[in-house]
Amino acid sequence: MKKTKTDLMSLIRSKDPKILDEVLEHPDIKENIIVLLLRNPYISSSTIMKISENKVWMQSLRIQAEIVNNPKTPQSLSLELLPNLHSMDLLKTAKNNRISPFIRRKAEITLLEKMRKMPVGEKVNIARRATIYMLKTIAQDKNLKVLKALAENPVCTEQIICQAVSREDIPQEFFEYLMQHFKWKNRYYIKLLIVKSPCSPIKLVLKLLDDLKKHDLIELSKDEKQPDIILKRIREILESR
Repeated sequence: MKKTKTDLMSLIRSKDPKILDEVLEHPDIKENIIVLLLRNPYISSSTIMKISENKVWMQSLRIQAEIVNNPKTPQSLSLELLPNLHSMDLLKTAKNNRISPFIRRKAEITLLEKMRKMPVGEKVNIARRATIYMLKTIAQDKNLKVLKALAENPVCTEQIICQAVSREDIPQEFFEYLMQHFKWKNRYYIKLLIVKSPCSPIKLVLKLLDDLKKHDLIELSKDEKQPDIILKRIREILESR
């Protein structure tokens, strides 16, 4: 007797791997059923492999993404499918703690490679959600919008911001943005790096000098590369303390 759609929906929730395997034999099985089947924690590796051997089903990037994100998928199969995935599926994989760290890292590396050819808008979207590992590379980007998105990422750390600020090709607008950002504007070491950076606008540096500690001001006063107006202001602050 032919199983109805209702029967299938009930079967794919089974805890019995054998029953889950039998679902694949249904003639009317569709993409959404396979996706739900792959999300069942009781699915076996052998069933996943059977799905991967069906050329019609494997035309679906949605199914491929679900296979990669299943902890029971053989590592060799996940590695084979990773390059095919869309950027957001790769990001999901990179953050999926249910799968092996090796696959997560490969997803991060694959996504970073793809980011090189992405339009700015897509890079911004990734930067806002990227992992710590990815942010260390994204911090090398020269685009102001991408750097702002990095700074807005909830997992971004002061160390990563300092990495970006220390570059000599950083857009100076990024410094001004950081000094207005609720999370970063009071971080002392970020302020110090902005003051030291040759990319910083003089107006911003003059504003930040008052916040620096005496020993850092003394060190800066010895830097002959600093503009005269900066050195003059440093001497004035030191004399007043």
